[in-house]
Amino acid sequence: MHNDLNQIADIVSGYTFRESIENDPNGEIFVLQAKNISTSKEITDTDDLIKVTDKSIRNPLFLEHNDVILVSRGSGAGSFRSTVFNASEKNVMPSSSVHVIRIKDVTVLPKYVSLYLNSEIGQKALMQIVTGGSYIQSVLVKNLSLLPIPIPPIHTQKSI
Repeated sequence: MHNDLNQIADIVSGYTFRESIENDPNGEIFVLQAKNISTSKEITDTDDLIKVTDKSIRNPLFLEHNDVILVSRGSGAGSFRSTVFNASEKNVMPSSSVHVIRIKDVTVLPKYVSLYLNSEIGQKALMQIVTGGSYIQSVLVKNLSLLPIPIPPIHTQKSI
């Protein structure tokens, strides 16, 4: 069975900073950027994340346990990396270089969705919906929301 991603998840883009993101050691908010995402490991701590102060940030979106994170810009197949956010911190916000996929269907495992997006088939599917030139391409939220995802039974998702 296939479902469009928006049928099983809410999808939002990260926060757009108006200037370059500068680390503030006294900041209260951690920022997750595309450079922090690796297909080989989940986000389990904030050690590699920069901090910012929250004074200038309006309506920040904070990541939740089991959010699927997808790099929103890249240059070809394999550059749209995905992982799962499993850190315990509640004050981590994504930058605009990533999309947040918050699974709302209890019969779908976030880890499965991330593995699918990182797979060769998933990357090919993402390449079908990218926009932009030959060097920098983007996955738009509206296109991502219509991406068909194969959803096997939960016991199969666990075994994958």
